[in-house]
Formats: sequence, C-alpha cells, structure tokens
Amino acid sequence: MSLEAAIRRQTRLRQRSRSRGQALVEFGVIAVSLVLVIGAGIDLGLMVTARQSVSAATAEAARQAAYGQTPANVVQAAQKAASGTLASPSGLRVAVSYCKPSGSLCTTYCDAGFLALAADPVRPVGCVLPPAAGQNPAASQGDWVTVT
Repeated sequence: MSLEAAIRRQTRLRQRSRSRGQALVEFGVIAVSLVLVIGAGIDLGLMVTARQSVSAATAEAARQAAYGQTPANVVQAAQKAASGTLASPSGLRVAVSYCKPSGSLCTTYCDAGFLALAADPVRPVGCVLPPAAGQNPAASQGDWVTVT
C-alpha cells in the first residue's frame, strides 16, 4: 500500500467518525427537546383533568345548595363528587353563601378547611362555621346561593 493510499484511507476514517459524532450530538439535542414537549403535554393534561374535577364538584355542590340542602350536605356533595379524581377531596375547601336578593344580608358558611388557614388568600370574607345540628339555614325561594 502506498503512502498516498494510506493517507486517503486515514482521511476517510476521520470523516466517518466526525459524521458519527455529529449524528450523536444532533440526536441528543432532538431527544431532549422531544422529552420536554412530551412532559409538557402530560402536565397540561393533568392540569385540565384536575380543573374539570373541581368544576364538577362545584357544580354538584351548587346544585345541592339550590335544592335547599344544608351547608354540611353541600360540602359533603362537593367532596363526594371530587372523590376518585385527581382533585383530592381532603384538600377541597368549600364555602356556601346565602344572600337575599336585595344583597343586604349575606351569610357565608365555610368548612373547616377554610377556617384552619387564617391567611388563606381565597378565603371568603365573613366566613363562619356551618351551623350546629338542628339548625337548617338552607336557601329559601328567591335567595342567591354561591358555592366557592
């Protein structure tokens, strides 16, 4: 084998190894990007699912309040609707507000989850514990009911 042929062969081998290294770097960049996109898609799906479960729990609680259930029953309905989903019923905090149509008299009943956190940023103003057994402050006809 002549010297010239050996040099050509060596040059071709270097070019192949550079080409392999370049392909490996390109694959690494693409793989990282692909993993990030897939992770973001999964995270978005979990967020939408949790939001939908909280929305369904709130809708069920509002329906119970509109039918004249007590605040304790409204809280139980919300927790029952959220059970079995990503939104944990133990972390669910429910507030039920009963207002007269004039807006002058509003009473807000909160479950113990709201009252445990004094500095809760979403705690409704004037939160009181649900009434004792025997008292039934359910909505009467014409009242506005808000479930938070």
